[in-house]
Amino acid sequence: MRGTKIESLQQSLKELGYYEGMISGQFDEQTVQAVKQFQQDYRLQVDGIVGRQTWIVLRHFGAVPLAETT
Repeated sequence: MRGTKIESLQQSLKELGYYEGMISGQFDEQTVQAVKQFQQDYRLQVDGIVGRQTWIVLRHFGAVPLAETT
């Protein structure tokens, strides 16, 4: 998978400290691992797939992991 949506995903993950690579727009292994870590921290299904729930949390609740609020 590749494109501007992936660039946006990578940028969001980077801003939150999950992604350290270059913004390439390619859904590569580094992006998958960043997504999985984000999902784990926010108590989502950890599958590396950016489905609806992951997007919602990423866009609206990305600043403070649930683990830090409990």
